[in-house]
Amino acid sequence: MTHIKLCLAVVAIGSMITAVGCDSRSNETPTTPAADTIYDHTDTSSGRSDSVQRPAQPDNTANNRGDGAPRATTPLSQSQSMEHVSLTADIRKAVMSDENLSMSAKNCKIITTSDGVVTLRGVVHSAAERDAIEAHAVRIAGGTTVVNELEIKAS
Repeated sequence: MTHIKLCLAVVAIGSMITAVGCDSRSNETPTTPAADTIYDHTDTSSGRSDSVQRPAQPDNTANNRGDGAPRATTPLSQSQSMEHVSLTADIRKAVMSDENLSMSAKNCKIITTSDGVVTLRGVVHSAAERDAIEAHAVRIAGGTTVVNELEIKAS
């Protein structure tokens, strides 16, 4: 019987210690970084490789508002036929492999609709990027119509 009382006492003490250790009323602030924080491990001013925190670059959410316009060609307009998916993928590969394009340009929307029309949408940094993406699309699409709706980012 003494053995059972001893076991119960140990369990009770362990439960109390656990309850005290799990006190959620701590005044500490969380150390988790914000979701929009990017860490750059290269400090270019000193040449050292330190962890430097800088704010994330703005996204193009505001530019996507035009996607809600009636009859706007959006990624949901992408045809699922094997021919159209393959055409879109081939254009995307050419754009991604172009070393002269910025990441913004490489992130443009390339959409091939069920009628075979290729639409280019998004924001690029210059007319040269806009023209280069269109040239890739026209070259790969052959006789298919290419609609260039790419916008040049305002400075």
